[in-house]
Amino acid sequence: GEKKLRSTIANALKVIDADLYVVLTGCTAEIVGDTVEEVVDEFREADKPVIFASTPGFKGNNYKGHEWVIDAIVDQLLEPAAAVEKGLVNLWVDVPYQDEFWLGNLRALEELLRAIGLTPNSIFGVQRGLQNIRRIPRAEFNLLISPWVGLENVKHMQAKFGTPYLHWPTLPIGAFETSKFLRAVADYAQLDRNKVEAFIQEREAYYYYYIERYADI
Repeated sequence: GEKKLRSTIANALKVIDADLYVVLTGCTAEIVGDTVEEVVDEFREADKPVIFASTPGFKGNNYKGHEWVIDAIVDQLLEPAAAVEKGLVNLWVDVPYQDEFWLGNLRALEELLRAIGLTPNSIFGVQRGLQNIRRIPRAEFNLLISPWVGLENVKHMQAKFGTPYLHWPTLPIGAFETSKFLRAVADYAQLDRNKVEAFIQEREAYYYYYIERYADI
């Protein structure tokens, strides 16, 4: 298995145009004891980064696997930053593809954060990727919007990079919940509350206008 994996990685680096290569283990490799991590370590000096994550099914489910891959990225690719970038926020939301609206949710939340004066940094979806991954240690804080998935990741990043985190356990849906969420983020980031309230009032008026028109119909 190790010989086959070695040749597979070497040839993948030649023929697959990617920015990051991640080797995941399944149950079989873990049970028979293949030293996957050692094989991956042989490619430490490759032109493109190759990392390893232990993800056998008997250790957990796909949600835990998501956390293990994020931790692998943090531990094997990133080092503490020399300085924090004011206003930069790492945004962690849905596990990709577990919610069919995950990408729309992520982009809408990014726009909300920009509107109140922050710079969101997310690593999933089109036009995101390694360049955003490299920015993770420079963030002012991590923002996790999830009941529990990802909580271990942001705690790990706090320990490794000293990056604090704000945990918001539910996806903000509707005017009331979204406004409450934005106020909480603004307070945590110590933003200008007047500007944030002006934006909230503008968007609430827009939201309720359409709710009322729909009710009329």
